[in-house]
Amino acid sequence: ANLNHPNIVGVYDWGQYANTYFMAMEYVQGRTLADILRANGHVNSHQAAEIASEIAAALGFAHRNGVVHRDIKPANILIGSNGQVKVADFGIARAMNAPTESNLT
Repeated sequence: ANLNHPNIVGVYDWGQYANTYFMAMEYVQGRTLADILRANGHVNSHQAAEIASEIAAALGFAHRNGVVHRDIKPANILIGSNGQVKVADFGIARAMNAPTESNLT
């Protein structure tokens, strides 16, 4: 599935070279939500609501396109230096209609 959405880290290409798999992804200047929480201890209620809203938009889009993330955690949420929230690491994502052993990467 091509998950082109403003709140999902873009994947430009992926494949295998020799015995090594690779993924070329969008670079996001900023920090993970995990880093922010570690440094500040918390985010305020307004920030939390905004972050949750953008995560929900990304996951809703993915679900509508038949993809389940399966690893949402603060380390996989990027907050860009411009404040943009991006969900990253769809590495263990699964197509909703795929057999249980078939991951997208």
